[in-house]
Amino acid sequence: MRVRMAGCAVIAATAVASAAWAQAERSPGGVRLSGAVVSETAWTVSGPGASEAKEAGQFALGVTADTGETSGLVGGTFQATVTYRWGEDLGAVSGLRPLQLVQEVYGRGQTWRLTQLWYQQAIGSSGADIKAGRMTVGEDFATFRCAFQNLTFCGSQPGNMESDYWFNWPISQWGVRGRIAREKGYVQLAVYEVNPRNLEKHFTIGRLKGATGALIPIEAGLSPSVH
Repeated sequence: MRVRMAGCAVIAATAVASAAWAQAERSPGGVRLSGAVVSETAWTVSGPGASEAKEAGQFALGVTADTGETSGLVGGTFQATVTYRWGEDLGAVSGLRPLQLVQEVYGRGQTWRLTQLWYQQAIGSSGADIKAGRMTVGEDFATFRCAFQNLTFCGSQPGNMESDYWFNWPISQWGVRGRIAREKGYVQLAVYEVNPRNLEKHFTIGRLKGATGALIPIEAGLSPSVH
């Protein structure tokens, strides 16, 4: 009976998410500001921690610059994003201990982080581009739309399951990614620094020591036409 009750509690954990997002019109100088606030509340209706309710959230502030307009470097994009997370994890507080977070926005600690600081340059009209700087792996590899609050259905799944070396948002790491895109598909390769110190809860522009290796993902995709 206790096993069945715990299962019921996990399934019956009800979640409500709300988000506010704003993006300013791009200025004549090619710079755009953006901001977002996400709040996720979850509660249990039976089993361990019954009637527990917890909220977690995230604030993000970003700036995007088209270097073709800002400096005459055509095909370039600069991106910087700072995030802050807060709140409590219902799974831990209630004692449910689910395999994946019921509030995906809780993960990786409640602190300020430099989540993006990268530059991307298109190589002429070849369909190729290169990107380098502080990046999250999941923004380019195994990307998956975050349409649900439960982490099982949100974001790049390799990082959700192998989180000790594949770091998704909001954790950034030094990296470089090359991509070639055609009308019906693409192929891309990247090299990311694996550094456990990136998980520390201290705001930093980037760690220069502590790397334990490199993550080198390769991905190819097809976009067939359906008539």
